[in-house]
Amino acid sequence: SLKEGERLQGRVTLFLFIFESQVIYVMRNPKDTLVSFYYFHNMVKCLDTPKDFQDFLEKFINGQVFIGSWFEHVRGWQENNHPNMLWLTYEEMKKDLPAVVWKICKFVGKHLTEEQVLEVVKHSSFKAMKANPSVNKEDLDSVFDLTKGKFMRKGKVGDWKNHFTVAQNECLFGDFWFILNKKMAAEPPGR
Repeated sequence: SLKEGERLQGRVTLFLFIFESQVIYVMRNPKDTLVSFYYFHNMVKCLDTPKDFQDFLEKFINGQVFIGSWFEHVRGWQENNHPNMLWLTYEEMKKDLPAVVWKICKFVGKHLTEEQVLEVVKHSSFKAMKANPSVNKEDLDSVFDLTKGKFMRKGKVGDWKNHFTVAQNECLFGDFWFILNKKMAAEPPGR
């Protein structure tokens, strides 16, 4: 039987080759992903509400959340070193969004002026997207309990520091980085 990551890698490869698609994959630091997903689980009506942050952290590490294993998901995409795939990180987008927009333009073969790039940056900033009701899923109240939060919450890099206890970060994430390296054979991003 194939592991989840192997199945995903096969599907990704098939998708890229058959459809000659271009894929832009944005990865986020797993600690910030965990925090974001914790709030997401709290507000999506069809998902189990986490008992508490500690419980959710353990479920996240063990792949017992909505998307399954973060490790396997990211690895499945990461192992596809395909020319039709652009690998980005949320952190680099927050650090220098114009540079990332230029990188995307080059990848998709789109030539924009500097003014057009700045317009794209303006409309794709977290602030602009958070203010956009359709992006913030305000029309999907049958899916989201908006009394528990917003779809576009903070968009900060490093917000995990406001949620993890020292013990969770040192003990669990000492193990977490061991697990990350073991499962992905990769250097952890944004540690």
